[in-house]
Amino acid sequence: MSVLLVRPPKQIGSAVIDLLTSQGDVVRVIAADALSAARWKELGAYVAQGSEADADFVERAAQDVRTIVVFEDAQFSIGTVLEGAELAGVERLVICTPKPPEDLLARVRASRMDYVLLRLGTQRLPGRRRRLRGTAEAIDAADDLGGHPRLEVDLNDAESRRSLDL
Repeated sequence: MSVLLVRPPKQIGSAVIDLLTSQGDVVRVIAADALSAARWKELGAYVAQGSEADADFVERAAQDVRTIVVFEDAQFSIGTVLEGAELAGVERLVICTPKPPEDLLARVRASRMDYVLLRLGTQRLPGRRRRLRGTAEAIDAADDLGGHPRLEVDLNDAESRRSLDL
């Protein structure tokens, strides 16, 4: 299955790419600059260098992708990401952010897309590497969910994490 990451932070992006590619998934990344583009290519991702604020660019990058994962640095472009995703026929959106702004929540909830909102917070898992792995596993689980989820998960809450079988 193909997944598109939109402006992932360095460490979590690396953890997600490692996990997904080890399972045979194809990972694509929208990167804002040449330095981050080179980093993602080195890890085995296909890279589209440009801005997620351009719906046509998002549509082209999202062709044959099932899930788009939007990280905090790209959350303010949610309108154009949703537009490009819908044009490309993407089924699901995963949003990863510690504290989503109300306008982002409203736009995602009002869209027709399936979505999983992952509230990252401070995640009370010991150790940095384990936190990164836990977030990557949550993204993978959100991508793999069956049906048509419209789900909001707080990764700091064990009960909430269970909705992803974590």
